[in-house]
Amino acid sequence: MKKYNLLIPTPVGNSMKIGNRIYALVGFCLVLLALVSSIGIMQLQRISADIEGIVHHKIPLTEELTNLTIRQLERAINFERAFRAGQVMKDYPSARSEFDKSTQKYIELTGKIEREFNAVKETAQHALDKAISDVERQDYQRIKTTLNKLHVEHKDYTKLAKQAFSLIDAGKLDQALAVLPRIETEEEDLDKQLEILLIHAESINGRAIKYLNDDTPFALKLLIILTSIALIIGTVTALIMVKESISRPLSEIVAGLDALSSGDMSVDVKIYKNDEIGAVARSYEAFKHNQIKLKQREQELEASKQRFKDIAEISSDWIWECDKDLRFIYLSNRFSQVAGVPKERLLGRTLQEFSENAISDSDAYLADVEARRAFCDFHKSVEDDSGDIRHWMTSGRPVFDADGEFKGYRGTGSNCTAQVRIQAEVVSHRDHLQELVDTATQELKVQAVELRDALAKEKNLSKLQREFVSMASHEFRTPLAIIDATAQRMKSRASKNQLTPEDALQRVGKIRDAVRRMTRLMESTLTGARMQEGKIEFNVEPCDIGQIVRDVCMRHQEVARSHIITCELVGHPDIIQADLGSLDQIFTNLLSNAVKYAPDGPDIHVLVRNEGEHVTIQVRDHGIGINVEDVSRIGERFFRAKSSTGIAGTGIGLNIVKTLIEMHGGTISIESQLGEGS
Repeated sequence: MKKYNLLIPTPVGNSMKIGNRIYALVGFCLVLLALVSSIGIMQLQRISADIEGIVHHKIPLTEELTNLTIRQLERAINFERAFRAGQVMKDYPSARSEFDKSTQKYIELTGKIEREFNAVKETAQHALDKAISDVERQDYQRIKTTLNKLHVEHKDYTKLAKQAFSLIDAGKLDQALAVLPRIETEEEDLDKQLEILLIHAESINGRAIKYLNDDTPFALKLLIILTSIALIIGTVTALIMVKESISRPLSEIVAGLDALSSGDMSVDVKIYKNDEIGAVARSYEAFKHNQIKLKQREQELEASKQRFKDIAEISSDWIWECDKDLRFIYLSNRFSQVAGVPKERLLGRTLQEFSENAISDSDAYLADVEARRAFCDFHKSVEDDSGDIRHWMTSGRPVFDADGEFKGYRGTGSNCTAQVRIQAEVVSHRDHLQELVDTATQELKVQAVELRDALAKEKNLSKLQREFVSMASHEFRTPLAIIDATAQRMKSRASKNQLTPEDALQRVGKIRDAVRRMTRLMESTLTGARMQEGKIEFNVEPCDIGQIVRDVCMRHQEVARSHIITCELVGHPDIIQADLGSLDQIFTNLLSNAVKYAPDGPDIHVLVRNEGEHVTIQVRDHGIGINVEDVSRIGERFFRAKSSTGIAGTGIGLNIVKTLIEMHGGTISIESQLGEGS
């Protein structure tokens, strides 16, 4: 009988069991995944902190700066109203209530601005304390410094304004007017600086949102890259461990068994580690003597496989396997729990048969499968039993037999639905935040523009009113001086018995002309005031338009004997519906202007003609005319053209004419050339 010897070296030292190595490998993978998750959470927390900074620091600072700017514009408007009322308060006592009301409103707004200055400085300080970069810290420090400077300028401006109000209240209008340019300069500078500061704050918001838009995709990409690296490291580590701890020793044992089955007992089997494979090697000697011992070792090996399967079943990912036709032949129980689909629905079917839309990147997937290549992190969107969309991420590698024939694929899968939804929510919140910021900014800009326009109109009206007060006082002084001088001469001549009836009649005529001039001025002023207050009487009744025009022409011809007024009526209607008094006032004003502004042009032509459903009345003179740039402004209240310099007038008459014509539903147009008439 031939004797076979099997040499088994004695194990040296203690080695880790295969099961423990697998546990260590799983633990290592879990640590890697935990590290990746921590990095991802830190990135998302940083993004969340950026969003919180925009919502709680940057946007409130912009809103408070906008409110401060608007409040300053409101205060400037009330200052203009109060100052304008104070100018005419002496001549118009009724303006006192407007002065007191606007002054009180100015004081209230000053108090609010003072409180808002303190509040916005606190917000700027809070934003400075919470700044996350040197650039942001420098921006908020600049805003804080500018706010402190503007706060001081605000107090100086307030002091000057109160000084002007005190001077007006004391009747010192000239001194108040002397202070006004300084106040307007301070006011414009304060408005401009606040607007610049607001634009700077908005630019900080824009940079923060742009940084957030740029940083969010980077954070998500970093998370995906780190996860991929962790999976690759885990897979490589597992492959190395399996190769060194299992594949190579088992290969040597299989070679020994092949030799043993052929009767060759001379093959030595090395024991690399004191583990299960080492136990198989040691059982090699007993195989020759007892088949039962061999079966026992096989059962131990099967138990080792079961432990690996158990670990696979409790893993957070699932394990899958498919045959050469790509039909799933194995899915771990974890699949049903994580994927939301019973594994029985997928077993025996391909992924395309399971769901036509299951593969979102099918071209790359099919290319890898057809080439029998490994694929990694392929994304699949699948509808679960509840109707929700779940997102899978799978990786796999091809399986070949000993002859190199393709047998199918084996791999792992994980549920990435939470990450996809978080990414979608971050994008949605970012877009919604941008929309809110854009809407709020646009509304605030519109309000600021409207307030600036209102302030400009108030300033322009105030300027025109000041010019009107100065002009009206001159217009009243001139006829009063004529009346006084004529009365003094009559008194002097009467005391010397030198006043003849002819002389008395002549001087009384001058006095009456001056009185009529003052009366017309007062009537125009009162009519304009009644129109502004909406108290003018307007009674529509049947009127003979031709007779009204003729009467006005005859009345002016008696007064203006140096002019020739020609009245021509062509196919006009006998009766129209209108306010008789208003028509008389319209034509009286137009003829008075024609006479007054044509001192060297005696011919005045009035034409009345019918045009369909309208009546056209044309008044033409050959006087001084109007500058081209002033024609469009004729009819504005208190406005007088440059060509009227040196000629008495208030700028109210044509405004009254325009308003009365528009009340009748009509229109007025002016054609004029300088030096050729209107």
